[in-house]
Amino acid sequence: MVKIQMLLLWCAAIFVSQCNMSKQNATINKPVTSLPQAAIEDLNWMILRADTVDFSKLEPRKIPILIFHKDGKNFSGTSGCNNILGDYLLDKNSLTFDKISSTEMFCAGLMDAEYALLQALREAKTYTATETTCQLLGSDQKVLVLLQKIKK
Repeated sequence: MVKIQMLLLWCAAIFVSQCNMSKQNATINKPVTSLPQAAIEDLNWMILRADTVDFSKLEPRKIPILIFHKDGKNFSGTSGCNNILGDYLLDKNSLTFDKISSTEMFCAGLMDAEYALLQALREAKTYTATETTCQLLGSDQKVLVLLQKIKK
């Protein structure tokens, strides 16, 4: 009899723990609501990653920055070494870059990363954004650039 009670108690404990796990998973798997398009403009964004390059490991003063200027629809920033600038077109969830240019300083150890960033911007087609992050996506919906909003 004691064995049956222990078995029933054990089954009840597993059932309750599985219910709690389902509630946690439901919370984790909620879709992230994208911000309205204006929410990415006139903010400073730190570039954490471009393609396979992880900029977050750089010393803080070398982490690239990107700013979408609402007036004029141009962007500016840094690539970790050089200044970058160009135009962008934001339409619903579509985001494309044009006339991308940069200064031409040589920075040992950063040139491949800079090239990867500029190439990722050229390939960007759409974006998703939350309160703190923005992802620039390619035509295949692959994340090309990961941005994090810089708190003022």
